[in-house]
Amino acid sequence: MPEKLNRQTKTITAETYRTIFEVLINCLPDPTFAIDLQGNVIAWNGAMESLTGVRASEILGKADYEYAVALYGERRPLTVDSLLYPELAVAEHYLQFRREGDVVFSEVFSPLLNKGKGAYLWSAASIIKDSEGQVLGAVKTIKDFTAHKEMLARLQYLGMHDVLTGLYNRIYFEEEIARLDKDERYAPLTIIMCDVDALKLVNDTMGHHKGDELLKAAADVIKFPFRGSDVVARIGGDEFALLLPNTGRAAAEDACRRIGESLKSYNEKSPEIPLSLSIGYATGFPPLRDVYLQADHNLNRDKLLRSAGAKSHFIATLKAMLAERDYITEGHADRLEKMALVMAEALDMPKTEKADLLLLAKFHDLGKVGVSDKILFKEDKLTAEEMEVMKRHAEIGFRIAKTSPDLEHIAELILHHHEWWNGNGYPLALKGDEIPLCCRILAILDAYDAMTHDRPYREAFSSAQAVAEIRSSAGKQFDPYLVHVFTGVILRNHSFKSID
Repeated sequence: MPEKLNRQTKTITAETYRTIFEVLINCLPDPTFAIDLQGNVIAWNGAMESLTGVRASEILGKADYEYAVALYGERRPLTVDSLLYPELAVAEHYLQFRREGDVVFSEVFSPLLNKGKGAYLWSAASIIKDSEGQVLGAVKTIKDFTAHKEMLARLQYLGMHDVLTGLYNRIYFEEEIARLDKDERYAPLTIIMCDVDALKLVNDTMGHHKGDELLKAAADVIKFPFRGSDVVARIGGDEFALLLPNTGRAAAEDACRRIGESLKSYNEKSPEIPLSLSIGYATGFPPLRDVYLQADHNLNRDKLLRSAGAKSHFIATLKAMLAERDYITEGHADRLEKMALVMAEALDMPKTEKADLLLLAKFHDLGKVGVSDKILFKEDKLTAEEMEVMKRHAEIGFRIAKTSPDLEHIAELILHHHEWWNGNGYPLALKGDEIPLCCRILAILDAYDAMTHDRPYREAFSSAQAVAEIRSSAGKQFDPYLVHVFTGVILRNHSFKSID
């Protein structure tokens, strides 16, 4: 066993304590400073320098609450001072203030920090004593928890608001109903329900990003005419609700009128997709659940009355958009109609089937309104991924046509107009006579027109070249018999180029 060392007991002076304490404070990662009994700054660590921008050499030995100026821009006692002099009133300056023996915990907002943006500070201040229990001063350790505070505020916001529109969400709406249900001071109360017409159709045909844009527009239109005290919420996928305290029937009708005016103003700006809203309201006294159910019933009745008209209006908009997009092919649909008429006569098609072929020629590409312009108008050839997106236009067109009384009967034709005779087409890989006759005819006409007109990535083929290409694909992409008929039509008409 090694011999024990003899240790000489020494008395540690206050000055020695101060030196040791200052060294320890400078090792701490959190902003920390200390004062003596006279309020002089005796320690100011590097983290404190980073937090305030005040260097230790500039503040050590300073008194008269100089340390408060660095944090708050004014001289005033802080929590460290309240430990040394309990009679000082400091709690009023803090968002939270709690003392537990010789330690004070606090929360405060400092507007000077974070380059003037301000910062939320949590701190713990405690008394400094020597080995004999003599008070030497006080020390304060600070944490900047602004990011944590902002995160909590964000979570609280998300708990009450709809992320897409920024309106209140269903949870908040129902909590408000429960709160107002218990307070008759807010009666009578009106609930207005609004529903975005044809939203599913927009999502199915043009993509959910377009549907989201329409929902944001609806939120702006609905909330625009109302007071800050009114609750405007998105309570479902396409449903909005308003909670209007102290609002009777006459005021409720006026509120609905203001929504209508806001809607009209929005649509007069000619948005890409017009907005249509069904509206229902009810006014009454607690229990408010009955008022809500009545408003919802009135909404459904209005939606039933407006549904067909809203869909028809949307289909008309899509048709107009398709016509505008046809400029890239300089009248492609019109040329197909004219060629289809010639083929229908050559095949002696029945009148109804002939009419279907002409309608298909005009609207077969209706689904392209759901394809992004970036892909639709790309000058180079499409990548494999982009081609998969482009192929979806057949299914999109099918869904659009199914909702339109004018086009419903050719929905299946739109779906199958890119099927191949040998089964290598899309979307269902039909082959041979499984493919409707109108689709087999259109496939040939569509290919011929595409080849005989310029594309950004190639020059137009001659009529003879295009016919040769079509003949080489007979039995593969095209019905062989129809290719034979088409070739005869070409010879009789010399060239379909004259149709331009």
